[in-house]
Amino acid sequence: MKNSFLFISILSLIIFTGCSFSSDEEDKLSKNDLDATSAAFEESRLGFNIDPDILKEIEKDLIFNPTMSTDVNFGFDTLRTTMRMLQHTYWVMKEADTLKDKLNVAGVEIIEDVIVPAREKGVDLWGHGYIAMSGGQGYVSIDKDNIVVVFRDTDSDDGWEKTLNMLTDARATTKKLSHIMKSGVGTADKYKDIGVHEGFLSEYQLFHDEVLEYVNKYPDKDIYVAGHSLGGALATLGSFDIAAHTGRHVTTITFGGPRVGTAEFRAAFEELGINMYRVVMDADPVARVPGFFIPYEHVGRLLQLHNTGDLFKPEEMNTAILFDERDFTDHYKSTYYGGIISLFAICQEHPGECKETKPLELAKAERDSQENFWDQIPLEKVNFPVDKLPLDKIPITKMVDLKNRLSSLSEKVKADPPWKKIPWDQIPKDIPPIPVDEIPWDE
Repeated sequence: MKNSFLFISILSLIIFTGCSFSSDEEDKLSKNDLDATSAAFEESRLGFNIDPDILKEIEKDLIFNPTMSTDVNFGFDTLRTTMRMLQHTYWVMKEADTLKDKLNVAGVEIIEDVIVPAREKGVDLWGHGYIAMSGGQGYVSIDKDNIVVVFRDTDSDDGWEKTLNMLTDARATTKKLSHIMKSGVGTADKYKDIGVHEGFLSEYQLFHDEVLEYVNKYPDKDIYVAGHSLGGALATLGSFDIAAHTGRHVTTITFGGPRVGTAEFRAAFEELGINMYRVVMDADPVARVPGFFIPYEHVGRLLQLHNTGDLFKPEEMNTAILFDERDFTDHYKSTYYGGIISLFAICQEHPGECKETKPLELAKAERDSQENFWDQIPLEKVNFPVDKLPLDKIPITKMVDLKNRLSSLSEKVKADPPWKKIPWDQIPKDIPPIPVDEIPWDE
């Protein structure tokens, strides 16, 4: 019983140092909270000493003089391409029946038609119900004589709460790419046994056929793929799918996207030579999941920005899955819009802040931070039956709001994480599984 109690304590530490939301109804994030993001951005950017008139001029330049570049080196062309891809993530949110006409005004032509998979084809993931992880819509288009593939994201009205419960579910296992790598074309067969997040792959399968068909209609054009939030996860899989089947160069930009696969997937992604930039705003929680019970890893280069627009320093990177409802303002698309404009201004005025090597350094620092976490918690010793976890009693929204409870101890928690205090070397290897039925989840 002593050993069982020890493991219950360990499990509690592991879970409660994870994603945390307030359980009170009035504390849930509302649409009004998110709409306040733009005003908050205005205030924060003025504090960075950037002339508002300069920012307005940069905004006009980026919007009305779009540029798309396949250059892998970080620079102004990267940021111009990033802004154009962000525009596409706004456009794809429009209703499918009006989308073609709206894009024509912007000089963008949709190939064939908007891709809207039938909702009934979706999957019920681990009891969470159907979750349209791309917002159930995407398109392949011609923009500036390039191909642009974009996937719609879920928005706050679709229920991020439900989405995050699914993302952090202990049962969120991997699924082999054999479901899409079965054509025998290009190098597809080589990667068919690699595992990625089951939910993302199940959703991407609904787009796979049309994406490849439409892209292959224009074999000589450069290919760009984009997505925000969970649409970013599908953009990651889509770019991998296209590169593996066609052998063509692909440039991918995602905004606040989650992790998709493990280290094996990252190695294959790099082998295919996909030019990918992940843009992450400050404490965006979606970019920190999944990756708790299964060691998922991010791919590509990283542009992680503070709310003022300046890039993170490598030593500031922290992948801890610890956040509260206020962090969702960092996930809101308007925050990304303002951040990119500010970063462009900072790179103009302070070129030293935007070194060509910075995105690679930040990507490595993010992986190192996550690996350090896994090194500290040898989960092979945490012997508990995942399939019996009462997730209906411990969804994210009912977990302890650790940030609020430990606000006065935040620096101490940051310097000395709870998992470092666990005497792992003293825990025997042959103890029985945790009796999950005895854990006081409601308390």
